[in-house]
Amino acid sequence: MLEKKIARRYAKALFQAGQKAGTAEKLAPEVALYGRLVEETPGLKGFLLDERVPSAAKEKALGAIAEKTTPSDAFARFVKLLVQYGRTGLFPEIAEVYTDLVDEA
Repeated sequence: MLEKKIARRYAKALFQAGQKAGTAEKLAPEVALYGRLVEETPGLKGFLLDERVPSAAKEKALGAIAEKTTPSDAFARFVKLLVQYGRTGLFPEIAEVYTDLVDEA
């Protein structure tokens, strides 16, 4: 339950920033893609949630994904923020909430 609450906070912040910039709907596929990748890639969610793994290693792993997906600047900054605060493992939950926010708008 706490994870969902935290994910909602991050999704809402990204959504509001996207609304201000006029990119909220454009960000939705990126958020959904990363949510699926974290959920469906064996071991990735556990790796990202593991507090023993240094942030630099998580950023490197997500950077390798970014090279293949070419995220927007806004989303890349969001990913770095999640790495900084140790919330990258919440991508699936963030994606779910973000999708709901876009659908409701």
